[in-house]
Amino acid sequence: MQKSIFIFLSCFFTISCANRKTEITQIKVFYLPQGTTTDIPIQCNQLYPSLFEEDLMKKVISSQITQDQIGNRLNQLSDSDEDIDMDVRMRIMISYKNRSNDTLCLGEYFGTVLNGKPKNDDRELRDLIKGLIY
Repeated sequence: MQKSIFIFLSCFFTISCANRKTEITQIKVFYLPQGTTTDIPIQCNQLYPSLFEEDLMKKVISSQITQDQIGNRLNQLSDSDEDIDMDVRMRIMISYKNRSNDTLCLGEYFGTVLNGKPKNDDRELRDLIKGLIY
């Protein structure tokens, strides 16, 4: 009986840990040039090519190592209690192999929103992404 329970718990633990790490298949970054100013703050859902014709740039991150680094930083983001009114400069679309996509929005210097929920800023994540696009 104890052996059966041990095997069941071992299988459950292995499956649950395997499901936490979801493979990223693609990361697209839409961004404005550094130092871009606007009359009103840009919301995440406004950062589309049709609204910023020539100014909006796009980069696809295809390196699996870099995708894993970004994924690890995303997993460490913690919820923020602050209601932020951020000015979005980077919109990151993260596609996964076996689950729905994530949308990460970042301000140039502060502000982090993941799937519409404010998160505490992660300087390493922002610096990693900025280093890839600028």
